[in-house]
Amino acid sequence: MQKLLKEIEKLQLAQSATAKNDSASTSRPPDDALLAKMMQEHEEMKMKLEAAAVANKHVETVEESLRMIKQQHELAMQEAESWKREALRSGNKRSRLATSPPSQLKMPSTTPRKSSVERPTVDPTQLAQLHMLEVNTLKELRLQELNW
Repeated sequence: MQKLLKEIEKLQLAQSATAKNDSASTSRPPDDALLAKMMQEHEEMKMKLEAAAVANKHVETVEESLRMIKQQHELAMQEAESWKREALRSGNKRSRLATSPPSQLKMPSTTPRKSSVERPTVDPTQLAQLHMLEVNTLKELRLQELNW
């Protein structure tokens, strides 16, 4: 950017010197092509300078957002560390939670309670009779399949 600014200053000085020389000496005709070329270069330099300024501003905003994200990350890490220290503190009743495996991998520590819905009581002799009936029916079905 500084290089562009210096080049712009050179062009302006050359342009002002040319204008002074043209007004002072009338023997040399003004070179319109040279002047037009210099003006075009001057405009190109201005556009490049503006583009560089926009890019610089964009970089600054990106750097600022990156700085803020890093700060938020550091705060989150500090908070997580403080939670961990609190969980591992010796006087904490729940300190075992911080070192135990995830809950889906653990088996329940107590036997499950009986369901609140009570089953109807069934006579064991009646249950044995139903079982024998089922066995005999299955035997008959098997014999029928084999006789086909």
